[in-house]
Amino acid sequence: PEAVPDAPPVGLPTEDLSRHYGIGAGGVPGGAPGGTGQGAGGEPEGAGGGRPPRIVDLDITQVRERYRPPLPDYPPRALMARIQGTVVVRITVGLDGAPLSAQALEGPVQLRAAAEAYAMAWRFDPYLQNGVAQVSRFSLTVVYRLK
Repeated sequence: PEAVPDAPPVGLPTEDLSRHYGIGAGGVPGGAPGGTGQGAGGEPEGAGGGRPPRIVDLDITQVRERYRPPLPDYPPRALMARIQGTVVVRITVGLDGAPLSAQALEGPVQLRAAAEAYAMAWRFDPYLQNGVAQVSRFSLTVVYRLK
């Protein structure tokens, strides 16, 4: 078993790095929403020719976490307005297990930025397919409840 760090290492990305992996609009390689997951000639994306790797969609139960950060502080404006709720964040994880991007898909607008920042602080074991690390994507649910 690996030791879990108390805090994420200094210098880890806090911004969306998906463009560095060729992930564009809609989270799809190449930037076009939709698509087949196939490159030119029916070849899987990332199978050579300098194309970006395809993204494997997972369920959170298929993901092994390496580091779970402490729960985030309640956003001050949401606290003052007594806003609570559940935010669903879609995370794209790179070949090294670090999040490349986090996008809130649903939940109170006042809580979304905090949930995205929280998701970016997580670290995961890379998802392996036939022993090869893959870029993966899944949803994380962050619940904000007032006491």
